[in-house]
Amino acid sequence: MALCLSLVFLRYQYFCIEQEELL
Repeated sequence: MALCLSLVFLRYQYFCIEQEELL
């Protein structure tokens, strides 16, 4: 499962982390 968080303050558009074991 992929989780995408918008980090504007960190000068990043989208930070996606793929978590299969962690739901």
